[in-house]
Amino acid sequence: MIAKESIHNAAREPGKRLVSSRDVGWESLLVHKVESPSLVESHETVPTQDQAVTVVLSGRSITESASSGKWKVANQSPGTGGTSEPHHVDRLRWRTVSSSPLVTAHLYIPSFFFQEARDELNLSTVSFPNHHGFVDPLTAHIVTALADAVEKDYSDLYAETSARFLATHLLLSGKAQQFKAKRVGEFSDARLERVLDFIDHHLDIHITIAMLSREAGISPFHVARLFRRRTGASPFEYIIRLRMQRAAENLVATDQPVGEIANAIGYGHAGHFATAFKRVYGETPIAFRRRSRTPLC
Repeated sequence: MIAKESIHNAAREPGKRLVSSRDVGWESLLVHKVESPSLVESHETVPTQDQAVTVVLSGRSITESASSGKWKVANQSPGTGGTSEPHHVDRLRWRTVSSSPLVTAHLYIPSFFFQEARDELNLSTVSFPNHHGFVDPLTAHIVTALADAVEKDYSDLYAETSARFLATHLLLSGKAQQFKAKRVGEFSDARLERVLDFIDHHLDIHITIAMLSREAGISPFHVARLFRRRTGASPFEYIIRLRMQRAAENLVATDQPVGEIANAIGYGHAGHFATAFKRVYGETPIAFRRRSRTPLC
């Protein structure tokens, strides 16, 4: 879903790449964190069909962007950033003005999510945000959380849910919009049971919101919200919890190698599984198995 031009722009971003969602296999969006050089005299992006968002995580800079033959100046600090609409070419230069390095998170959201939000909200047009020097605490919080989620090896379902929400937020916050949302189908017990049954039998694959949407017969735009309303957890939270419970059961009841248990619940890398398991149970899978099998004195 991510445009190749966005991947190209991410690879060309000046500075030291700290994390990237490509390293953990995300497909719904692209996010990477970069420590910038203290001075960048010229940087130009290539046009991409994705919406781009940049947020300052730490440090401060003076950033200039070229527009209509003039340079516009923005003072950047943690929580501020910029947005670039699809197919827009950014011409930028900046210098760090803090003692600490300038660290930024760069996000690319496929335009599909904006088109989906437009259809669900019955908007006649889609207005993509394009502004350097914006201050939007919610956008900054989500982009920061996405960068952290990469380091914690969260699944692509987390990325997909975030992309859908952020696209809707950016679409509606750019300017006052008059809309009438489509009527949402009821998330009945039968529909919920189909979704839960699908998750239970497909823990070994990459589960997406689109898959759950098909099972429920409700649009992807609404399924995550309705799922939380009925279960008290987001699809991402529910799937992680179920995967860890299944893994814990197998660690205690079988002699399967940890790698096989990880594969059976959708983790292709045992190290990533161990990190996720420890986050839930407070210890590694091997330590959990050893402790669970130790007789009580």
